[in-house]
Amino acid sequence: ETFNFPDQVTSISRETFSYCSGPTSFVTTSSSSLYSIGYKAFKNVIDLQNITLPGKFSSLGKGAFMGCDSVKNVTVYVTRPPAGYEDCFASTTYAKATLNIPTGTKATYQNASPWKEFLNIAESTNTGILSVTTAKKLGTCYDLRGIRIVQQQPGVIYIHNGRKVLKR
Repeated sequence: ETFNFPDQVTSISRETFSYCSGPTSFVTTSSSSLYSIGYKAFKNVIDLQNITLPGKFSSLGKGAFMGCDSVKNVTVYVTRPPAGYEDCFASTTYAKATLNIPTGTKATYQNASPWKEFLNIAESTNTGILSVTTAKKLGTCYDLRGIRIVQQQPGVIYIHNGRKVLKR
């Protein structure tokens, strides 16, 4: 599953998707209006593997991707490193994921928090959307009131195995 955010979204508030299960990618286009992600907005989204931050992005909240231990790629389209805290990402993300940044910006990112924590930094001329989709079926789900749902609808949050899940 993929979180595809429309270009009109400008910020993601604190704890918006915390503990949500299922999504493997958080995707924006390089021209998206998203400029900030709040405090623990994606905390413990355990299946998250790919994160894409657009060209206007400027601020990453404390613990924004904390506990997201499956992250493999973080792509940032900004030439100036966005502001953030050292604990924006899980320690496994810093150790194992690749930070993909614009060509000619590596030295700047290596001297800025939290970006300097990444062990794998790659410069590239990314211009597209990084996206991964899974064919994972949800099975038995419940709405937020605890009522069993027979047929899931796209864009709705359900409870599955005790976790919040966004059906795409």
